Amino acid sequence: MEDNDTVYLILMGNSKKCQKQYIKKIYDLKGSLVKRLVKGDESTFKNTAVLKDRNLQHLKREERCLLFHNDDTKRIMRQMGLDISLLAHFNLMDYSLLFVIEYNPEYVKRYPHEFQHDDDGELVFPVRPTKKQEELMSNKNIAFDSVAKKKKISDEFLAKMAG
Repeated sequence: MEDNDTVYLILMGNSKKCQKQYIKKIYDLKGSLVKRLVKGDESTFKNTAVLKDRNLQHLKREERCLLFHNDDTKRIMRQMGLDISLLAHFNLMDYSLLFVIEYNPEYVKRYPHEFQHDDDGELVFPVRPTKKQEELMSNKNIAFDSVAKKKKISDEFLAKMAG
């Protein structure tokens, strides 16, 4: 290794700070679609299974999710741009974003009737919405700002991740 340039390694510990009983899905996002699918019936996966970019695209087609206010979207995209610029500056090419979707524990406590319960009336963990709530979440009739805007955000996100 004497004739080679210095090689830097950044190792980061898992930074998710949520309780696994409230996790809905976990994604390891690389901003690519090549070999970025965990195959199988996602409804049978554990809530802590780590899925990939194309699995997230599938979720977005099936449910209303990742619907941020304009200001939040701008802040997220700005921060991602800064992070990606830093990585590019150091010629780092392998990176990913650990993206965790969770049910807010305070929401679950406040609206327990929206989540499944066992025969004794106790909340089922990991939490899962009732069938009625699932239908509401996947209701395509509720408008995002626009389909074009939703696609633009997705394309912008993938473009930033891909560099």
